[in-house]
Amino acid sequence: MRPSADAGCQEVGSSADLAVARLAGVSRVFKGGISALRDVSLVFKGGRSYAITGPSGSGKSTLLNVVGLLDRPTSGKYLLLGRDVAMASDSERAELRRTCCGFVFQDFHLIGHRSVLENVMVGSFYTGQARRVRAAAALDWVGYVGLSRRAQLPANRLSGGERQRVAIARALMNEPPLLLCDEPTGNLDSEASHRIMDLVLAAGEDRTLIVVTHDQEVAGRCQEVIVMLDGAAGDSEHGT
Repeated sequence: MRPSADAGCQEVGSSADLAVARLAGVSRVFKGGISALRDVSLVFKGGRSYAITGPSGSGKSTLLNVVGLLDRPTSGKYLLLGRDVAMASDSERAELRRTCCGFVFQDFHLIGHRSVLENVMVGSFYTGQARRVRAAAALDWVGYVGLSRRAQLPANRLSGGERQRVAIARALMNEPPLLLCDEPTGNLDSEASHRIMDLVLAAGEDRTLIVVTHDQEVAGRCQEVIVMLDGAAGDSEHGT
């Protein structure tokens, strides 16, 4: 079923009673005939954590981008909460991204001169809610990641671990069923990395968490590990 432009995730059921994301025979070929994904078939269930690992160039980030509607498959079927979104329009995909997906990147992607609170509020900018409502919700999420005392501090004055906490809070602002993390600990030392994974795993308990990582320790903390090689997904392995 093709989603309507105003369809949000809340209209298609909870992540507890169906597969949140299902890929069937998905391939992604870039210009020049470069195959980033080859016939990938995977199911990501609600309330489960998944690590995607593999060498550089194996298709990890491309897979995450397809799941997060940042990229389109060249062929195959992609169901997001039961909806076939592979051929959805750009406006439909943008709306589904906003309501269904929260993103955490290695480089944080914060606005350095803006406060912690303002950065978190960015995640709800297009919801149509009044600013005071969005600010109150953002303050709650800032508290959730342990940064209440730094809410008014510019993001460029934070440590790397603190910046990633802000990015996590921003990703959770719309309470998406999918939390997608691309090397979320890649720029952090081991202690900060462990604390960020504690937070990410806690946030993922009632949603689907997908983490792209080179770090085997990080991967091992997820419930399932998917190994990518030359664009193909190997059998899932059990983590924790």
